Amino acid sequence: MNRFVVAALMMASSVLLGVEARLAKTDATLLFTCVAAMGALARIYLMQRRAPDLAVGWKLPAILWTAMAAGVLIKGPLILMFVALTALTLSIADRSAHWLKALRPLAGPAWLIVLVLPWFVAIMIKSHGSFMTQSVGEDMLAKVFGGQESHGAPPGFYFLLFWVTFWPGSILAGVAAPRIWHTRREMGTRFLLAWLLPSWAVFEAVITKLPHYVLPLYPAIALLIASAVECGGLYNK
Repeated sequence: MNRFVVAALMMASSVLLGVEARLAKTDATLLFTCVAAMGALARIYLMQRRAPDLAVGWKLPAILWTAMAAGVLIKGPLILMFVALTALTLSIADRSAHWLKALRPLAGPAWLIVLVLPWFVAIMIKSHGSFMTQSVGEDMLAKVFGGQESHGAPPGFYFLLFWVTFWPGSILAGVAAPRIWHTRREMGTRFLLAWLLPSWAVFEAVITKLPHYVLPLYPAIALLIASAVECGGLYNK
């Protein structure tokens, strides 16, 4: 069975996504925008690694930046963190940032601003300028430096919760780990680990913790496990 089908089945059957989808919260929609953005980023990265002189064109960067804009409108700057940390980690690991040029680093942010700015202006007018104070000062910073609304937890909270919230796919995580580690230098695995690990570390470090915060990182886990399954990593050392 194709690894993407296996990964999709794991995501569709996971406890956390099932709960979030049935609650009709913005987190399930944020997941969609993250998958679109990271899918486009992955295609660009792999194309540039395999053929640096190959022209990427405008389609993939357009999907990337449009999905990021949609993610910002839905849930704020979280999606920017996922993309930025992934790109930064890959550039450090590869010791080259040349591939970032294919992301259209000038036109892309300009397009994102065009899509986001009307809403931002409207909410600033409606809130009489208090939106930034409330969202950044009272909400975001409060979550980083304190357990907002009694949702504080120590580092390791998401790791422990993963075995329940990613069930039944989490059954395969432990046995797939050796294969994932063995292929960590392969381009596909490297991208997925860059998507997963830096942002996961940030969420573990932030004081306020809620189970759905790490949902946009679960597709990376699902694909890592599915790749191990497809390659026989659950059975071969």
